Amino acid sequence: MHPTGTSPVDAASTPAGILRHAALYLQRHGWHQRAYYGATPGTDDVSAATYYGATPPACVLGAIGMAVHGQAHPDPLDPELPHASAFSAAYGTLADHLILTNLSWIDSDEDTISGWNDHRDQSIGEVIAVLNAAANEWDRLHCGGEEFVDDFPGEARRYVRRATGYAAVIVNGETVIENDRYTNARAGQIV
Repeated sequence: MHPTGTSPVDAASTPAGILRHAALYLQRHGWHQRAYYGATPGTDDVSAATYYGATPPACVLGAIGMAVHGQAHPDPLDPELPHASAFSAAYGTLADHLILTNLSWIDSDEDTISGWNDHRDQSIGEVIAVLNAAANEWDRLHCGGEEFVDDFPGEARRYVRRATGYAAVIVNGETVIENDRYTNARAGQIV
């Protein structure tokens, strides 16, 4: 069984789902700083499964790794691991959230997450809250499903996938969508 109670990646196929699973992992198994995972006390064998135990306390990156890979890896960021692209997407989503909400003072993704996790004033409650906030932000700013609409002249039909959460969409200098609603501006043209 996966440590978050689901199968890796499939149950959390979006960055938002992975971040929520990472938050759940930290809530259930504990949080750690300055290393991906906390070692099992009294263990000399340094293989991942033995050294870390099945569900060790984890830093935020270790928790994302557990949500994606389903087990502790010495380097959950390793691009050769299965599902590395899913890890990378969740990692980037969290880094963007930290930078855009000014929760991190560092400009590079690599230092942003680790530095934020390891800050001396950091707490598990804050880490879990930020993972969930980043997941909610990802959901808010990404497209929903497709719908078939009749809004072209001449009875033409098309598929539309609407995005939400953006303050404005500007075409040729005119605001055509504001606060998720179309304006009456017609700045483009049908080709």
